[in-house]
Amino acid sequence: MAKASKDPQYLQLLRKICKYKDMNVIRNQIYIGQELVNHKEMVLKRRFVDGKYQLSVKDEWLSISEAAPKSDPRMATHPEMLFFKEVLMLFGALCEGRNYFCIKMITDAFDVADEDIIISVVKEDQLPSILRQGT
Repeated sequence: MAKASKDPQYLQLLRKICKYKDMNVIRNQIYIGQELVNHKEMVLKRRFVDGKYQLSVKDEWLSISEAAPKSDPRMATHPEMLFFKEVLMLFGALCEGRNYFCIKMITDAFDVADEDIIISVVKEDQLPSILRQGT
């Protein structure tokens, strides 16, 4: 997990194995969730400062709108932004089907269900749609 964790395609693969024939595979969801929690420092480096959600991009803390300005279409394919989008999508896949164990595990480890964080991302109209759709 640790070696492949910065590859957005690896996260897509993890998301795909959370389901089989449109059914949630709870055992896979839980296992992947536990691995994410065990390697959380490699998965999502972010913080919430002064009402803004910030990401670590190349060892520099930037607000999401600074890291992925809407006016720069190249950011939609920037590796850091693709990775961040896939992390959000994977979190959703792990919690799908009301998997309360994964919901609690991810919420406790990553604070992703913090209302302030979710609202700040959704309200940030300077973000490219590729990121806003992941929330």
